[in-house]
Amino acid sequence: MIAGHSAGGEAVTYVANRLRTSFPAAFAKVKFVQLLDPVTSPSGTNMPTALAGLATTSTPIYAISSPPYLANSQASGTVALTAGLDRAFLGVRLTSGSHCDAEGASTNFLCTLLGGSSKAKNVTALQTFAVNWAADAVAGTTTATYYPGGTYYQGLLTANTIQTLSAS
Repeated sequence: MIAGHSAGGEAVTYVANRLRTSFPAAFAKVKFVQLLDPVTSPSGTNMPTALAGLATTSTPIYAISSPPYLANSQASGTVALTAGLDRAFLGVRLTSGSHCDAEGASTNFLCTLLGGSSKAKNVTALQTFAVNWAADAVAGTTTATYYPGGTYYQGLLTANTIQTLSAS
């Protein structure tokens, strides 16, 4: 499993695709790619190119994003993900999320200043999904409650805490 927040989301898609093309045995060990409010580079080409390569695999690639705004470059990484992978489930958007949600209680003044304050419900949802999706990937299982149709997932969907990300 590899994960990245912000520009780290673009970095991990690039690394995963390079492993796929140059080191297939190493890529076979990548069971999951997790993107936390991913942001693309100003050129905007690395992530879409990497996702085009990764689209040929069955490796789960899920994002947990905040709504489009300045701190996440108008959700540029999430836009690249939903445009680049033709999959029914690509993760969730926290409807009132902040770019700082992935940092939880350890966030700093600068992130809060630029990205806004995190709400406890968003940090909890992000941590719950991130940990359980990763655990499922490592174990080769699917814990239904954390995916569309599951009790936890549907509860957050009904409460308008999340929206499902899928191919655009």
